[in-house]
Amino acid sequence: MFFVYERWADKAAIESHDKEPHTQKLMQIGQTALATAPDFYFLGDTNPLPDRSKSANADDELFIIFFIFKFDPTYRNQILAQFEDHITNTRKEEEGNILVDLYTVDGQEDTLAVYEHWRK
Repeated sequence: MFFVYERWADKAAIESHDKEPHTQKLMQIGQTALATAPDFYFLGDTNPLPDRSKSANADDELFIIFFIFKFDPTYRNQILAQFEDHITNTRKEEEGNILVDLYTVDGQEDTLAVYEHWRK
């Protein structure tokens, strides 16, 4: 299983990337080598917005977590509010945290994605 996380400036940037020869070669190999078609999740930002002020140091041992989960959509506002509080406090208070970001998933009101990047 492979996981790819990409962040693009805009839709035009990813459309240009898709036309590049190296991307086309990867897609050709994928058509032959993949057991199933990949799942794509187009993510939207939440509050607080993703934080790009911290970065990893070259000598850090890194630990990265990415998870996608579904929930009862009647609790959406509560879950988003609690994650906003959680992320704000994690960023401020937990020294080992480099990034923690929450994303909505376009077209799926019952799905969220979390990206966490930590120093061990």
